[in-house]
Amino acid sequence: RMFLKCSSRLLFVQNYYKSSLDEHFKNILSTISSTTIKNNSKEFNTTNNPSTSLPQTIDSLIANNQEIHKAKELFSSQLEQLKTVHDSILSQLLSQRRKIIEDFSKQNSSSSAEYSFGSIDNFWAVAMTNNKAVSDLIAKQDEDVLSYLKDVRYEVRPIKSLSVPDAKDKTKGEDMEVKDFTEKKVIFEFSKENPFFKNEVLEKTVLVCSSGSVRSIVSTEIDWYKDRNYTIQKEKRVLVNKKTKEKKTVEVDSKKKSFFNMFYTIDSLNDSNYIKDLSDKEIGELANRLDFEKALQKEFMEFLVHYAVEFFLGFEHCSAIESSCKYLIEMI
Repeated sequence: RMFLKCSSRLLFVQNYYKSSLDEHFKNILSTISSTTIKNNSKEFNTTNNPSTSLPQTIDSLIANNQEIHKAKELFSSQLEQLKTVHDSILSQLLSQRRKIIEDFSKQNSSSSAEYSFGSIDNFWAVAMTNNKAVSDLIAKQDEDVLSYLKDVRYEVRPIKSLSVPDAKDKTKGEDMEVKDFTEKKVIFEFSKENPFFKNEVLEKTVLVCSSGSVRSIVSTEIDWYKDRNYTIQKEKRVLVNKKTKEKKTVEVDSKKKSFFNMFYTIDSLNDSNYIKDLSDKEIGELANRLDFEKALQKEFMEFLVHYAVEFFLGFEHCSAIESSCKYLIEMI
């Protein structure tokens, strides 16, 4: 019953999030409508004065074009207002969801009862397992580690005028390519009691160019406790000397499937020499890998974090919140 009560509160937060955004957006749109759309004739020159000569026609077209640019600029500024309101409300509600989970864990720290949907203590582990894209990365041994996962969140930060050396001539300091970038960071926070590694926070940051291409991937290096890194296994390989044909057996480290293999760093994508030294096959593999990383980052940021309650309860992220609430009420 306490599990269902907590689940109901989680769904209420999701539902409240939707209604709060709707209400705030209505208020802003109402303001925009009353100040801009209503007074459209004052904001923009939409009158049509017939032109008889070519110079007058050109002047009219230029004046009209200026009004079009003004309208687009107004749209951009109002869209930014909506985004600011959205981000503020969403941040508050995600913090509220985290507190609901933390409060339940504190009040029931001595309980080890398991429920049909999984324990609230394992909220993120269950949610991630029920997300098809993320679960494909999770191995059986990862489940123990993920049970110590307390929170998953993200940060998006625009980086203006980041200079990148021009690949044509890297020796000249004045030859710089200026672009806008977006830094997309997913943050995984773990409990202090985690016996597998020392890090309480693991981060993965993907730097995306304005064109959509990935320029770097930077991840936290995991500091495993001694003999706890199960992602590496010893593998015997036979090496053959090309000259003497002598065979030698050696032990090498080999990676096992694990969710934690996603924490790696590629910061050499801005180096034109690095790309130049790759074969066509390696460039193709790298491109596929970067596309996958961009899609995975989107999965975390746009689906897992926002629809974590639905994933935890076993519903698809596209399922209506109202359906989830109705099903839960029927259970109670």
